[in-house]
Amino acid sequence: MAITNGYTSLATLKAKLGIAGTDTADDAELERVITAVSREIDEYTGRRFWAAEETRYYGATDPGSVIVDDILSVAELATDEDGDRVYETVWSASDYELEPANAPAAGEPYWRICVTPNGQHAFPTGDPRAIRVKGMFGYASTTPADVEEACLAQCVLQFAAGNVQGGIEPGSPSPATRVSLHPFVQNILGAKKRWVAG
Repeated sequence: MAITNGYTSLATLKAKLGIAGTDTADDAELERVITAVSREIDEYTGRRFWAAEETRYYGATDPGSVIVDDILSVAELATDEDGDRVYETVWSASDYELEPANAPAAGEPYWRICVTPNGQHAFPTGDPRAIRVKGMFGYASTTPADVEEACLAQCVLQFAAGNVQGGIEPGSPSPATRVSLHPFVQNILGAKKRWVAG
């Protein structure tokens, strides 16, 4: 099983566990643990720490701004003015700006799109799918160091729990066992939790 959007690598986890790189007996299990823990981190924080080009739809309550999911860049912004789902109004880059303005300098994503002072359009309100955004969504294009640290710590706990369950000897293949995020891990991730609903 390959790791899917994991927040650490197999080699890094093996080194943390003191498993030689040439010892592949637990590789499949470790890959499952990394993927499972990474998704548990997503669930706990309410965001994901990998990026992908996607098209998403939003509704605005304010004609001047709309809250969106974590986004790194916008390829196209378009609005549906009459509810026919054609998205006939394509905004130019000068019509909108991403906020918070200093998010990149802080190593964080944008989460709001605002009309510029000289923008030629306004966001339709009252329709939950009136705004179409094509862009790069996610918290970051590479895993932040503190998220990898949290992932590694939780993977070690989860792998150990799987090895001791039912008297299984350490190092033996075992099904991935879910372990609640340790308070230490939660503390690391606390600052990464998304408090603004998208």
